[in-house]
Amino acid sequence: MPYENIYIQKVAEHPSIWSDEAKMFAQKGKWRELCSWMNNEKWIMKNEKEASFIYPKLMLEIGTGMGNFLSNYVENHPDTACVGIELKYKRLIRTYEKCARKGREDVILLKVFGQKIPEIFAPGEIDELYLLFSDPWPKKWHHKNRVIQDDFLRDAASVLAPGGIFLIKTDEASYALWIEEHLARCPYFTYEKNDNEEPDKKLSPETATEFEIMGRREGSKIVSFFCRKKK
Repeated sequence: MPYENIYIQKVAEHPSIWSDEAKMFAQKGKWRELCSWMNNEKWIMKNEKEASFIYPKLMLEIGTGMGNFLSNYVENHPDTACVGIELKYKRLIRTYEKCARKGREDVILLKVFGQKIPEIFAPGEIDELYLLFSDPWPKKWHHKNRVIQDDFLRDAASVLAPGGIFLIKTDEASYALWIEEHLARCPYFTYEKNDNEEPDKKLSPETATEFEIMGRREGSKIVSFFCRKKK
């Protein structure tokens, strides 16, 4: 029998996981308000009284994986509206489930390529951006598929607020060199590179992406780039 991906239908029916790009584009400039409204609806359902909370900040993670980082982030940042991008159906469902278990049913997940962020978010709308262990595409003829490109850095800067942060991590040495080369010629960010981030750091599935956990178990060197958009 052919394999049936049960998560395709789950994603299609999930109100907080969006696959319709037109719907995403229509929300441009209004993501904090949407997450705030969802948070207020949850509060009213539980407390039977009005709520008018507005999130002061918005974060975006591109490539949520199984949701380890995002679910930990939402638990520790109750003042931040959170949006995640992921392409895999199962990962989308698992990410949302983990965030919901942390009490954050107002997270929105988008099934879309990360390169489309300038069509989805307004200039300066995002305060924090995370790209953690994206596919390094190590073979030279696949480098064109890497997320980090000159155009992507320009687009990332466009959606970030002045002074906004952009954290990038990889455990692939050739990709780390590629990232630094692109950041070095990028006029939009200042950045700090850490060549071996916390080599003794103890991580659990609740505090790191599954790719970071695998990399550390295999003894890989974690390279991070803490970028800040120039004001």
